Amino acid sequence: ADWQRFKDAMAHTAAEAERVFTSGAAADSAAGIACAEAARLLINQWFYDCPRDFHANLTAMTSQDPRFVANIDTNCPGLAAWLHRASVANLQQA
Repeated sequence: ADWQRFKDAMAHTAAEAERVFTSGAAADSAAGIACAEAARLLINQWFYDCPRDFHANLTAMTSQDPRFVANIDTNCPGLAAWLHRASVANLQQA
């Protein structure tokens, strides 16, 4: 049941990021930063402490590794890089 709750939360977070990304919002906009923060908090809640600087480094990795990019960009090419820029903006506003 916990795993299903996580999967549902992850699907919601991913869908919102795709919606904001495809709307043309800048990664450093309030909506972009909110997407990065939601993703960070999801990791923080379900897996491990995920400070903003760690999240920025994590998204740097996932935006450069073709295996992650292929998954994250499935529906929205460019989303992985956008999420990284949003996580950096989230770090900078903290």
